[in-house]
Amino acid sequence: MSVPQRKIFGIGLSKTGTKSLSKALEVLGYQTKHFPLIRENVEQGDYDLKLLEQYDALTDAPIAALFPHLDTRHPGSRFILTVRNREDWLRSCERYFTLRDSVRRQQGVIDRTHFWRLLIFGCYEFHSERFTYVYERHIREVSWYFSQRPDDLLIIDICGGQGWEYLCPFLAMPIPTQPFPHENKTNDYVAGIPMTT
Repeated sequence: MSVPQRKIFGIGLSKTGTKSLSKALEVLGYQTKHFPLIRENVEQGDYDLKLLEQYDALTDAPIAALFPHLDTRHPGSRFILTVRNREDWLRSCERYFTLRDSVRRQQGVIDRTHFWRLLIFGCYEFHSERFTYVYERHIREVSWYFSQRPDDLLIIDICGGQGWEYLCPFLAMPIPTQPFPHENKTNDYVAGIPMTT
């Protein structure tokens, strides 16, 4: 499949189907990076992101936090906001982040997501009210930002079953024959954790 040169940014918050979006973009032929490690760039105010020389698409929390900067630096890009049922999203965040933090503490490792959680949510730990506020605010801000340019934004509920029929027309790509991917479920993460006694 021939891929257009414009950049694609997945600007949904973590646990809204961003990993599935990344996989779908790969299926369509985009060189995609999920949760890029760009903390140093952000700390230095560098939004040019050299890794965009290697990738066509970037997704997840770091990108969600930077979408206005990326839009300014990369005109003509397309933006995809993944959303899901708020209560399902909160349950998924609570399970995932609580479990992840517990495992990382046992391993004596500082989790790389702490920086992004602080930047995006204003806290390290899961707090239902705070996460709800930030989730709703993010959707409002993205919708307002693109309100005069609706063709540059796709809002998609992958977890709710939306897939190729929404994504492909937005990207002007043919619909693949394979099913839309569903990746990175919290249960998959739990199954991959080594049990210690």
